[in-house]
Amino acid sequence: MNEQLEGGHRPRFQAAWLGPRYWPTWLGLGFFALLALAPKVVRRGLARWVGNFWYRRNQRRRAVVEANLRLCFPDWTEGERAEVARDSFRVMAQASLDYALLWWAPARYLDRIIRVEGWEHVEAARREGRNVVMFTGHSAALDALGVAITRRMPTVGMMQRVKNPIVDWLIARGRTRFQGKVYLRDAGLRPILQDMRAGLAFYYQPDEDLAHVPGSEWVFAPFFGEPKATLTSLGRLTKIARAEAIPCMGYSERDGSGWRVRFDPPLADFPSGEAERDATAMNQALERLVAADPAQYMWTLRWFKTRPEGVPSPYPGRRGSKGEEKT
Repeated sequence: MNEQLEGGHRPRFQAAWLGPRYWPTWLGLGFFALLALAPKVVRRGLARWVGNFWYRRNQRRRAVVEANLRLCFPDWTEGERAEVARDSFRVMAQASLDYALLWWAPARYLDRIIRVEGWEHVEAARREGRNVVMFTGHSAALDALGVAITRRMPTVGMMQRVKNPIVDWLIARGRTRFQGKVYLRDAGLRPILQDMRAGLAFYYQPDEDLAHVPGSEWVFAPFFGEPKATLTSLGRLTKIARAEAIPCMGYSERDGSGWRVRFDPPLADFPSGEAERDATAMNQALERLVAADPAQYMWTLRWFKTRPEGVPSPYPGRRGSKGEEKT
């Protein structure tokens, strides 16, 4: 269960990181380590305070959240959207403070506080000799979901390099702590496919708007009824690797007691071979998972930064033109 996989992005600890330049980082990490030992009521109270502070002071991010919620939930009242927006900042604060548990808590303790629903869908696919792509959206409990998966089976995933090398090292170390392996996003999908052919599952987050990245293949597909630049890679991957596409998502418990992760049945008749149809099916599966607790989703990201021709950007200070927003 604790076997680590070789290869991928595995940065090594550098002695230079002990120098004065990185002392503030180590002080912050020491605070996080102490939080792992603190009672959950302390972490919950601190997360609520930090989340409220971020909501009040980070007006730029709050404007993005509010714009996303207006697009995705037009039938809500302004009060309902404001409450979910505020709650989303609290959830993100809770997730940030809980990283200490994911990085350092004993495995058996994590098994107790990460509650798993629907794992039988993954087991059924494996019994049938099928590989699996477990795809999710960027929720606050993204890494808790990854821990739940890698505690159960060898899995490969992707990550974006973090500018601070110590934090990059810790995140990569946390995601490969059990039966996990990660590649940097710019490595592409070729090594992922090789690992899938060797029997590894793929933990994938295909919901970002990457239309601006050279070589990305995408189409506009509805997400909560709004056209969104959606990657088409999930359909290609499942076809080449003979895999089932299984939607999943993680949720932070509001009382600070841990996480709940959910696996839905695999997408039916997928892939269809039609890029727009497959992208729509993927987005619909993610919609159901997000709708179960909307505040858990990372609404701070610009999900709709690429716009159809003539449709303005929903974000303050930005104007869409020729299919993309101006930056």
